[in-house]
Amino acid sequence: MFSKVLQYLRKMGVLILLGIFLLVYYISSRSVTQSRALLYPNIIMVIYVIVFAWNVISLIIEERRNIRKNKKMESFSISEFWEKNKRAIVVFLSTVIFVFISRIIGFWVVAFIYILTMTYYLGLRKLKLLFPLSIILTIVLYLLFAVLLKTDLPKGFLM
Repeated sequence: MFSKVLQYLRKMGVLILLGIFLLVYYISSRSVTQSRALLYPNIIMVIYVIVFAWNVISLIIEERRNIRKNKKMESFSISEFWEKNKRAIVVFLSTVIFVFISRIIGFWVVAFIYILTMTYYLGLRKLKLLFPLSIILTIVLYLLFAVLLKTDLPKGFLM
């Protein structure tokens, strides 16, 4: 029975994360003036909205079925849920913070710091690899977005 509660919480968590992602994307894409650059992300956003709506509807239908069957749910431990999903929650929250902070400080500085901290948090502990990898990935992002796609990214107060 505990696994059913955990499964329900995971479904709700995914829906909440997807909803927050859609909101953050919508807010951040309003300032982009290049409509060509938004074509692919807008297609992805429409797909996410469809998936979000589908999941909400299926979750409501599933819960109605469970209520009709009068299934009782066991209590669950928040600390146990945190321990099982800590990495995903930390990465998601870091990404949301990255989006908002990049507008203030500047995309390239925050991207370097984000890549550096996330690779360290996710398991790469060798400093000889960590810094070069972060620098290389930031350069690849720069070449892809600034040079190839000619996208205006947040400059922040540092640029």
